[in-house]
Amino acid sequence: MSYIDSNISNHLPKITLDYINEEKKLNPFYNRPNNIDNYKSQFDEKINQYNNDFRIVLSNQLKKQYESVSDKSIQNKQDQELLEGLDTTIDWKNTGDNSYDGEKLKLLVHDESGKWERPDNILNNWRVTKTTLRLGSRVIGKCMMGSTSNAL
Repeated sequence: MSYIDSNISNHLPKITLDYINEEKKLNPFYNRPNNIDNYKSQFDEKINQYNNDFRIVLSNQLKKQYESVSDKSIQNKQDQELLEGLDTTIDWKNTGDNSYDGEKLKLLVHDESGKWERPDNILNNWRVTKTTLRLGSRVIGKCMMGSTSNAL
């Protein structure tokens, strides 16, 4: 695989290049260097250190701020949308037909789904995935399955 060296692409700020190149002057500002081996450790550390009480504090503060909104229909709609947003999680799972089996999702985004190869093809995956976006007969979530195509 060929690639353009990020140091000569002229598309990244100097601080980003310094981080990618692991310049010592940036060491005090991050915990782990940006490489694939460190992603799982960083993810696990953040999950274990997260305090769910922060969401409660933020939710209460937002409710307090919305008390001053004169149009109660706007207040209620905005409040509901924001509070629902506070109760969401972003995660990822490797591509597989049963990756999200048994879960209920509001949004599922697949990347390069048209390029999956058997046994994990798009039709098998959709058979399972569509059940995660329904609660009985009610649709509760959406799915985006994007893919790029090569030159025809």
